[in-house]
Amino acid sequence: MSIVYAIETVRGMQGTLVDAFGVYSNPMISVFLDRVAFRLQEQAPGARAQEEGTSMKIALIGIGGRVGSRIATELLARGHSVTGIARNPENVRARTGVAIQHGDATQPSSLAPLIAGHDAVVSASRFETSDPSALIAAVKKAGVKRLLVVGGAGSLQVAPGQALIDTPGFPEAYKAESSAGGRFLDALRKEGDLDWTFLSPSAEFAPGERTGRFRLGGNELLVDATGKSRISMEDFAIAFVDELEHPKHNRQRFTVGY
Repeated sequence: MSIVYAIETVRGMQGTLVDAFGVYSNPMISVFLDRVAFRLQEQAPGARAQEEGTSMKIALIGIGGRVGSRIATELLARGHSVTGIARNPENVRARTGVAIQHGDATQPSSLAPLIAGHDAVVSASRFETSDPSALIAAVKKAGVKRLLVVGGAGSLQVAPGQALIDTPGFPEAYKAESSAGGRFLDALRKEGDLDWTFLSPSAEFAPGERTGRFRLGGNELLVDATGKSRISMEDFAIAFVDELEHPKHNRQRFTVGY
């Protein structure tokens, strides 16, 4: 089964990932997912329409990745302006409404001027190459009030006191990035001033259809009626921008799935 796993890694079991959410085929994942016992959550509201007159200016770190590019598409479709920040801006496709800047999220002194004047900062970067303390410092130095982070699924709970990463058979290849994501979330939870949000996808996280039909949850992994935990990157982007436009999870982690 070919999927994009929500717990990002640089190198998978059978190849090299393109970016933070790279694609590869690995039967171990489907076996692993089949072994984990999940619980369904109550249905949460779906996507919300943007209210007129609420156009925002968003700084998007990691715009060149699979998820970052889809969040940019959703933002542009709703009339927002985007400043895309990338380490390799020459690799980012030019688009109307997007200003591309060269920047490094681990360097607060150089990042702060790039994000100053924005309504919110979005981080869609890999956790292993991110420094949460540096990013938080840059956002605060720039005077930006909100930070929204594309999270991973590894820290979601599958049973009381048990995270997905701690379940038997969890693939070793994903543990470093997943653990880094957990540390990033811990750093946000200790932050006393910044208004942050951390959105975790479901376990299977791949390019797909933009349906606008999904559920929201809290700290527990969501699964559908067949026992699968999944969300398309397109629907993830809807939920992400919904939160930007209509904040409901200030200083919280939440998740999205079918």
